[in-house]
Amino acid sequence: MADEYENVSETRRQRILRLLEETSTSLDLKTLLKDFEYGHKKHRLDDIERITGTLQREGRELLVIPPSCVACGFVFSPRDKRLQIPSKCPKCHAERITWPSIKLRQ
Repeated sequence: MADEYENVSETRRQRILRLLEETSTSLDLKTLLKDFEYGHKKHRLDDIERITGTLQREGRELLVIPPSCVACGFVFSPRDKRLQIPSKCPKCHAERITWPSIKLRQ
C-alpha cells in the first residue's frame, strides 16, 4: 500500500488523508500506520489528531470506531478528544485489544 503513495511532494499526513478520501470503508489504524512505516505509536496518533483538526476546519469529519476487547467484547468509550489505544481491558484484564478504525464521513 505504501508503494502507491511514494510521492515526495506529499507529506505523510497528506498521503493518509488522500487514502481516507479514496476509500469508502473504515481503515484499521494499526495496519494503516504500519504501512506508512511509523517508528513510534505516539507519532501515529499525533498525525491522526492533526488530520482530524484539518478536516474540522474544512467542515468534514473523521469517524473513529473505538477499540474493543477481543476476549470479552468490551467497547472502550473515548475519555476526551485524544485518540488512545488501551493496553488491557478494564473488565476482564485481557491484553488482546483491537486498535481503533477510522473513516472519513462523506
